[in-house]
Amino acid sequence: MKKRILIAIILIIVVIVGYNMYKALPVEVADVVSREFVKETVLTGKVMLTNQSSVKSKISGDVTKVYVDNGQQVEKGDVLFEIDSLQYYQNYQVVLKDIEKATNALDQYIDTNRDNLGDPEIIHGRQVLEIALQQAKSKQVASIIGFNDYKVVSPISGKFYFTNLKNINVGDYITFNTEIGKIYNNQKLKAKVGVTPDELSALDGVSKVKVQIEGYNKQVTAEINQISDAISKNENGDDVVFVTFNIIDDVEEIYRKDGLNVKLYIEKPAGKMLGVPFSAVFSNQSKDYVYLVNNNKVVKTQVTIIDDFGDYLAVENNNIKKGNKIVKVIVKGLKDGKRVKSK
Repeated sequence: MKKRILIAIILIIVVIVGYNMYKALPVEVADVVSREFVKETVLTGKVMLTNQSSVKSKISGDVTKVYVDNGQQVEKGDVLFEIDSLQYYQNYQVVLKDIEKATNALDQYIDTNRDNLGDPEIIHGRQVLEIALQQAKSKQVASIIGFNDYKVVSPISGKFYFTNLKNINVGDYITFNTEIGKIYNNQKLKAKVGVTPDELSALDGVSKVKVQIEGYNKQVTAEINQISDAISKNENGDDVVFVTFNIIDDVEEIYRKDGLNVKLYIEKPAGKMLGVPFSAVFSNQSKDYVYLVNNNKVVKTQVTIIDDFGDYLAVENNNIKKGNKIVKVIVKGLKDGKRVKSK
């Protein structure tokens, strides 16, 4: 009796194992493709405007008048702001009084000593007073400069933008020589990119590229303008040459800003090759494989990866052809010879 039970248990185990071995594993299947692949290289850089000018105040003080808005077109010499000049006016009046005192003192000294102007002591006294008058007049020049610079004017024609888009209002205090904003002329934008020697080869035969400006919701087109002959260092210390691109398409004014980050996308034909989904390739002992599907069974097949194109890998193997079925996503339980079914 016990022997029969043992045999029955063994038969059940054999049936279960056999069933599991024969049972088809559901997998996602894809075709091996043959197509023209495009290699994309992404470069990073900055927007560059060559004709621009900073707007700075030549004096410190409170803003009393504002004549310009952010993004407004201005002409060279236009008054943009006025700064409170009362302090400079008062200083100017003090300097004028000092000059008057120094002049009167010198005139009185000469009148008093008219009969002895050749005396060495008198000469020395006169020289001291003349020096005092010269010093007073030199202060007058400085005070006039400050008094006359209460108006902040545009140094060039173009579009005015506040620094960091922070508007200046009446009552705000401005410090001497602090940048208030910049004026950009209406020329085309440029992008400047530091390119490594490896990346530089991607530009061979390329005339136009796609550009994504930081914050801008669409790509624009640019063309190569100039490739520098000099080797420089980028922020990471790598050897680079700087390449300048002219941005051809119009860009909204708010993004026509010097220093904005940009990405440049260079696309070059890589040739016609066999391709498989990136997810279909797995590694084992430093070799790459895919699972070919043949008569509902998988065959572990070694491949050589030629290049990476994002979602697809270009591969080669004499046993793989266009249209072959492969397992698209590797799942648990998959092994060489395993029965599968497409899900």
